[in-house]
Amino acid sequence: MRRLDRLRRRSAARMDVQAMSKAKAGYKSGAATSGGEVNSTIKDVARIAGVSIKTVSRVINHEPNVTDAMRRKVLDAVRRCDYVPNRSARSLAGRRSFLIGLFYERQNSSYITRIQAGVLAYCRQEGYELLIHPFGRGNESVLPEIEKVVQRSNLDGVILTPYFSEWTQLLDFFDGTGLPYARVTSVPNDYRSPFVSCDDFDAAFRMTKYLIALGHKRIGFIKGHLRHNSATQRHAGYVAAMEAEQLPLSPDLVVQGDYSFVSGEAGARTLLDSAAGVTAIFASNDDMAAGALRIAHERKLAIPDDISIVGFDDADIARKLWPALTTVRQPVRELASEASALLISSLRQEAGSGEAARRLLPLELIIRESAGRAK
Repeated sequence: MRRLDRLRRRSAARMDVQAMSKAKAGYKSGAATSGGEVNSTIKDVARIAGVSIKTVSRVINHEPNVTDAMRRKVLDAVRRCDYVPNRSARSLAGRRSFLIGLFYERQNSSYITRIQAGVLAYCRQEGYELLIHPFGRGNESVLPEIEKVVQRSNLDGVILTPYFSEWTQLLDFFDGTGLPYARVTSVPNDYRSPFVSCDDFDAAFRMTKYLIALGHKRIGFIKGHLRHNSATQRHAGYVAAMEAEQLPLSPDLVVQGDYSFVSGEAGARTLLDSAAGVTAIFASNDDMAAGALRIAHERKLAIPDDISIVGFDDADIARKLWPALTTVRQPVRELASEASALLISSLRQEAGSGEAARRLLPLELIIRESAGRAK
């Protein structure tokens, strides 16, 4: 008797799938909905999976308290039915738009490309759409523009990258609206929102110590943009390493840059002209290191025989330069993905999301050909 019951259930499931196939065939021959969608519904998924519509909804909306076995069962039925959830219906049911905003200051294209890739991949995986919006330099004139975007976009939450993730006025604005946000940032001075960061100080300290271990004592440093916390942290790490080895920190060894290629060129010129005896240059990011490398080539300096040059970030350009750049690998895509995870976790109010609101990812020294022993 039990065997007959099992056979009946299998037969019914096959008939359901066959019915869905016929419905899709009818759609392809002209029986389509006005929106051009295959006429599969959440009821069809529930019937194939042998569960309630509520259970299907909980799986589709990534809600907690669903067993892994049940989740697999429902997702298998979704695939068999070729069911596509209606985002508008989900939004109305949960009072959510399933839309995340990525706000950033127009800057280094390699960095932003990797940020976008990390956020987009995670949002797609979790059923969210992404609104990507670049803005001009952070100043008071940008705030009204950001406010307009927030008001007309019906966002569930926002991900902020430097400098925006460290801009107090902007953070105050988001705190005032109550719109959830997560930050990609250097180690911040506050814990007002979920954030993911790296220890720029420690990485710069280790890179400077690496150069010192190669015998360099006159190490020039090109600082990043003053508004960025990462620039302050990286410079502080350099200073700490020099002091730890009791090496001179004369003012002519440090020049101001702004994270651009052009400022790296200018910084290298200044260091080579005024910092007598400099044998290595540590630039606060790879774009500035590339600029310094160009100036060294222009002056017929052999790298690393005459001068060593190192950077920070491990951007795409670091591997394409000649010689390839010794640098610090910053896991930019992973930072973006983790920030997305923190934000979406807080939106769902998942258990443990509060305790996991701060994440620190490791930085790695990447040793290539642009740094060698001091002569």
